[in-house]
Amino acid sequence: PRVTWRSEPPSAALLTEKVKRTGYIPLLGQDVVLDDNDSAALVFVLPKDKELGGVVDPNSIIEEPMKSCSNIFVRRWNIESKHNMAWEGFGLLASRSVAAGMYQAVVRNALRHILKAAGLVIKTFNSIDGDEIFLTVSLDANGHRIRQLAQQYRYPMPLKADAYRHMPAQGGDHQCGSPMCDGSGKPVYAYMEYDMDMQDLFQGFRNVDVVRLCLKCIDEWVDL
Repeated sequence: PRVTWRSEPPSAALLTEKVKRTGYIPLLGQDVVLDDNDSAALVFVLPKDKELGGVVDPNSIIEEPMKSCSNIFVRRWNIESKHNMAWEGFGLLASRSVAAGMYQAVVRNALRHILKAAGLVIKTFNSIDGDEIFLTVSLDANGHRIRQLAQQYRYPMPLKADAYRHMPAQGGDHQCGSPMCDGSGKPVYAYMEYDMDMQDLFQGFRNVDVVRLCLKCIDEWVDL
């Protein structure tokens, strides 16, 4: 079920104080207490060892761990991603085989390191029962990095009303200096590939844009 906010998401200060906030689930028709991942665009759920209450058998063996990591962190179409394997943490996997507990720990740390280096906002915290680690991924919708990614990926964004100020009337009921409207009178804004040199002409990034750009960035550096 999708959780929607009744009000603005809680601030970081409120989350630190563990203030309980509620969100509305349309499918259930009721409020529920929300956790502290409200600012995340995406959440990775990473299992822990059985010794810590998770599902990973720490004594099972992973063969050729570096090859497995290369399959995850090196993207054939992104030449720069080969440098991911230079991360010092992979030195713990230099043997032909390692315990699964060690392998999982290195992969978790590598994921956090590589996505953070890509400019994404990364946070981690334990689940309530301690058997999993949540790794959250986000971008500041008003920040510089999301604009960089939007331009890099030629991401289409809607124009602001101000972008139409010199537009002549197009006939019918259309007025000059404004976007055209649909049958219900709602403005229909054109989309253009994002250009940082024209950023003042674009509408702000929505939550869905943050999610999509996070996914594009992750796909550039990590094989999900």
